[in-house]
Amino acid sequence: MRVNPLNQPGIPTQLNSESLRPISIAPSEKPENTFVQMLRGSIHDVNQLQSETDKAIENLAIGNTKDIAPVMIKAEEAQIAFQFLIQVRNKAIEAYNEIMRMPV
Repeated sequence: MRVNPLNQPGIPTQLNSESLRPISIAPSEKPENTFVQMLRGSIHDVNQLQSETDKAIENLAIGNTKDIAPVMIKAEEAQIAFQFLIQVRNKAIEAYNEIMRMPV
């Protein structure tokens, strides 16, 4: 049996002025997690990873830690997170430049 998706409940089958009205978001309905907040959180997380790596390297240097493997893993995690953040920045700048090149 074939189901016509236009006859599904909640989907209008005819367009009228009510179905074409613009959707507006009231100030209380704005999304909680914006791109800026996500970016700030990512920067904070990368900074925290780098701080933890610095502490782990310091502990290794003064002899509090004998095993180098966890220190190297932390350092690689921090480096990968930083590289990822740089790539996100590069893509955001590239998108901005592309938008600025668009004719108006």
